[in-house]
Amino acid sequence: LPVPGEIPVWSEAWGAATDWLAEVETPLQESGAGVFRGGDYDRWDLEVRGGVLGGVRLRMMTEEHGGGKQFVRFKAWPHWPFASLLICGVAALLTLGAALDHARIAVLVFGIIGLIAFVAMIVESAAAMALVRGTLADLKRQIEAGAVPGATSARLKK
Repeated sequence: LPVPGEIPVWSEAWGAATDWLAEVETPLQESGAGVFRGGDYDRWDLEVRGGVLGGVRLRMMTEEHGGGKQFVRFKAWPHWPFASLLICGVAALLTLGAALDHARIAVLVFGIIGLIAFVAMIVESAAAMALVRGTLADLKRQIEAGAVPGATSARLKK
């Protein structure tokens, strides 16, 4: 399930925030995921699309600990576009209306449409969350092995 989570990374070598984001963004893009950067006033840094109906948003925070040491936290949570929620909501309302009108076939049709949209939202967000968690776990292993953040994203392919 696409549950929110946090992955902390301790680095003995300093890296700029843009380098840290590039270390996450590049492997995600190379895997074929749709990755978008947030703007200056957004509450997220990267958005990874799992499909049309669901995705994941990622926020990065760095704590400076002196001597070039950093503690970086990546927080990820599922994100569903307004259109996804609208489709599910309209299907639920139509199902309810049809049920109150005792229209069994309409209840079945609208219920199935709503259920398919809801399951697709969850599956697409879960796929994006798994991709983000795997990429962050790879980054954490590379940093713990002594790699310098921002040196090159090619080292993540090893």
